[in-house]
Amino acid sequence: MVAKTVGLDAKRTKTKFKDVLEIRSSSGYINSAIKAGIINRYPDGTFNLYI
Repeated sequence: MVAKTVGLDAKRTKTKFKDVLEIRSSSGYINSAIKAGIINRYPDGTFNLYI
């Protein structure tokens, strides 16, 4: 919801996270939020999508 509100790109894309595949519908929002500095990854390189 935050990503949509601030107008982040939703297009599916490859991310830096080893647990977020490009085929996930959320991959574009996650990648856009990283680039915008809104979120960061865990030290082990994951997003922990399933927490």
